[in-house]
Amino acid sequence: MFRESLPKQQASMFDALWLMAAKMQERLLMSWANTFREEVFARIPENLFAPVFSEIDSRPNALINVIMGGEILKAGFG
Repeated sequence: MFRESLPKQQASMFDALWLMAAKMQERLLMSWANTFREEVFARIPENLFAPVFSEIDSRPNALINVIMGGEILKAGFG
């Protein structure tokens, strides 16, 4: 069963950001990871993958943007 993820359902990649020292926060926000989150991760069209999930009520799908984001990173880093 396909359900589109809502921002409030999904934990942010930077939930623990406030636990870090200010210098570490700045380094993280200036790194490629923040750019990936904003430019790639947030733009993955989940509805495109709806047909691969069952139409009957069953366990909800895994978050598509997490799966696809991982695949993109895996391909990018070899």
